Amino acid sequence: GGEHKMNSRQWRLVIRNLPFAVKEQAVKAAFEEFGVIEEIHIPTKQGRDGKPMARGFGFINFSKKSEAKEAVERGNGMQVLGRPVAVDWALAKEIFEEQNPLPNPKKEAAEKKA
Repeated sequence: GGEHKMNSRQWRLVIRNLPFAVKEQAVKAAFEEFGVIEEIHIPTKQGRDGKPMARGFGFINFSKKSEAKEAVERGNGMQVLGRPVAVDWALAKEIFEEQNPLPNPKKEAAEKKA
């Protein structure tokens, strides 16, 4: 069923202050003590060297509200790759922006050229 997927959006957190070199695996390792992680998404942008780099934040979905709540309460200030991170409930606005990124004229120009 697709209804379960929809539901889990509610227990979605945003993790800020992530190092730019972070990968999903490092976030998973840091947060799996709080519960079952259903999804981790780290939006990337193109770095100066042309390689994708993290934008300094990421989203994490837990399977239960109680797990997500614990991650918010205990995950704040936790270190991921040596950097203390900030954990908060993901707002609908942030999820919307992630799915509908603001137009980036530079990126579009690069894609037209390709």
